[in-house]
Amino acid sequence: MREATPSEAYAIAMHPDVAPLFLGREVGAWKPRFGDGLFWLLGDGIVWFFHRHHGDWWEIHVGALPSARGTTKAQSEAAIRWFADQKGCKYLTGCVRDTNEPGLRIARAVGMKELFRFPGHVTFGMET
Repeated sequence: MREATPSEAYAIAMHPDVAPLFLGREVGAWKPRFGDGLFWLLGDGIVWFFHRHHGDWWEIHVGALPSARGTTKAQSEAAIRWFADQKGCKYLTGCVRDTNEPGLRIARAVGMKELFRFPGHVTFGMET
């Protein structure tokens, strides 16, 4: 597990089997953003995007290639531990479309709790 380069993040996030779940749209002109308060972490066929909301509160997004989906839970648990240790993240949230079954499953599997719903989305959170 290590920080992803823009091309590595793009390759996974824009994969035709990942983009509709990760981005909510088909492959297009989207480019990953890098900079202050944004962090991309690369695993084995998985990319995690973290962006800071405030202080030690970050939001997470997960994109997993089909070949990595059997290991998403274990890799995501390790990514969350790594990120909390390296970046001082104490609170993690994630917003998942209510039709994204893999996203809902992984959020629950890593211990995130449902905080609230708004039309079409479920927001999860956890202390790291």
